Amino acid sequence: MKSLIHIPPKRSELIHDLNQCLNILDPELRNGLAAYNIPGLTDDAILDHKGRYLHWDDIKNRHQEYDTALAKWSIIKIARKPFFAPAFGYGVSYIATPNLTRIASLVDQRCTTAGLNALIATYRVTDESILDFADEESIASSQLEGAATTRVIAKKMLRDGRKPRTEGEQMIICNRLLMNMAWSHRHEDMSLDLLLDFHREATTGVDDKNYHPGELRTTDDVWVGDDMGNVIHRPPEAAEVMEALRSLLLWANMSHEKETAWKRYMHPMTKAIILHFYIGYIHPFYDGNGRVARALCYWMLFRTGYSAFRYISISKLLKEAPKEYARAYLRTETDDMDLTYFIEYQSRIIERAVNDLVAHVETSAFRLQELRAWMADTGLLTHLSDLQMSIVTSMIYFPEREYTIKSVTEKYGVARSTAQVALESLVNARIMTKAGGSGRTPATYTGRKSPEKLKAGLLNLQHD
Repeated sequence: MKSLIHIPPKRSELIHDLNQCLNILDPELRNGLAAYNIPGLTDDAILDHKGRYLHWDDIKNRHQEYDTALAKWSIIKIARKPFFAPAFGYGVSYIATPNLTRIASLVDQRCTTAGLNALIATYRVTDESILDFADEESIASSQLEGAATTRVIAKKMLRDGRKPRTEGEQMIICNRLLMNMAWSHRHEDMSLDLLLDFHREATTGVDDKNYHPGELRTTDDVWVGDDMGNVIHRPPEAAEVMEALRSLLLWANMSHEKETAWKRYMHPMTKAIILHFYIGYIHPFYDGNGRVARALCYWMLFRTGYSAFRYISISKLLKEAPKEYARAYLRTETDDMDLTYFIEYQSRIIERAVNDLVAHVETSAFRLQELRAWMADTGLLTHLSDLQMSIVTSMIYFPEREYTIKSVTEKYGVARSTAQVALESLVNARIMTKAGGSGRTPATYTGRKSPEKLKAGLLNLQHD
C-alpha cells in the first residue's frame, strides 16, 4: 500500500548554499524558471501556480531526480519565513498566504450575523431557507468518525425526537448536544472543566468503557501512522497532557483581534483552525478527540461573532476525503510543525462550505421567485391559504424535507386539526405524497420534487 506522505529531508540533508542549488538546477533556471524569483524568494517561491503551499511531498512527486527535488525544496525552505508566536508550549508557526487572506475576507463578508442577514435579505428569502442545515455538522462529524447511519435516517431521528437504536445514532445525538454546547458557551472562556464537559457531552452513552467520557487519557498507547503502518506522530505523553492543555486554553482565551494586540494579531478563522489542530495533536482523550477538536473550532468561530457557522458543516466536506484531512495533519507534523498546511487545507474546506450555503440560498431564491411569478400569472397566489403557501415555500427551500402533523403544528403555531387539513389538501392535490399513519407511526408527508409536478398539483388545488 502506498505511503500516505513522503517525509521531508532532515535539516542536515538540506542544501544551505543557494549557489549550490542553482548549479544543480541549471540550465533550467537560465531558460526562465521565473517561478522561483531568484534572488527575491517571495511568494512565488513557496506557492504553486494556484497559490497552494508546497510540501516536500509535492516536490518529490514532480521530480524523478532526487538532487533536483532536494535543490528546489532547499530553495523553498530558505524562502519561508513563518510567523512564530510562542503563545504556548508548542508555539504557533505559519505563513499568511494570499489564499488564507482571501478566504478570511469571504468569512468576514458572509459569516457574521450581519453578513448572514444581508445574504437572506439580498435574495429575499426567509431564515427558514437555512434552518435545516443546523444539524448537518452533528451528523457529518459523527459519520466522519464512523457512524454507520445515513443522513436521511439521522435527520428523521433528530426531527422526530426518537431514541437512538444504534451506537452510530447515539454518536449523532451526542454530537448535536456538543454543537449546542459550543453555541451556548460561546460567550465564556474555555476552561479545562468546560473542555471535559465537551468531551463528556460528545461521548457519553456511545462506548463509555473505551471513551471514558470527560476523562483525560492516562496511557501512551496512541499514535498516528501512515498507510504503510509507519508511526508518523506520537502525541505528548499522558503526563504532559494537563500542562499542554492549560497552555493551549490560555492561548485560546487570549484576545488576538483588539487594537492593543496588534503584535500578535490573528484572524479568528485561523485561530479556530489552529485550536482544531492542537486538540488533535495533543490527543488528550482516549477517543473522540476529532469531534471535540472540531467542536472547539466552532466554539471559537461562534465566540468571535461568526454565527452563520451554525448552518455551515465543515465535517460534511472533510468526510468526502478523509485521507486529505489526515494528510493535512501529517504535512504539518512532518515539516517542523509548520501549521500553514493544515490552516490552508481547512480554510479551503471552509471556503467550499460557505459557498455551498450561499449557492443554496441563491438557488432557493431563484426557484421561489420563479414559482411565485408563475402563481401570480395563474391567480394561485390568492387561492392558497397562508399555511399552504408556507408549506410550499418550505418545500422549495428543502425538497428532501419530510413533514408530520406535529412538525407543522409546532413550526407554524397552528392547531393540530389545521395542520392536518392543510397537509391532506396538498396530498389530495398531488402536491405532496403521504406515507405511514397506521397504528402508532405518524404519517409522513413529502413534497413533489419535480417543478412540473408541483405546478400541476397547484393547478389541481385551484380547481378543488
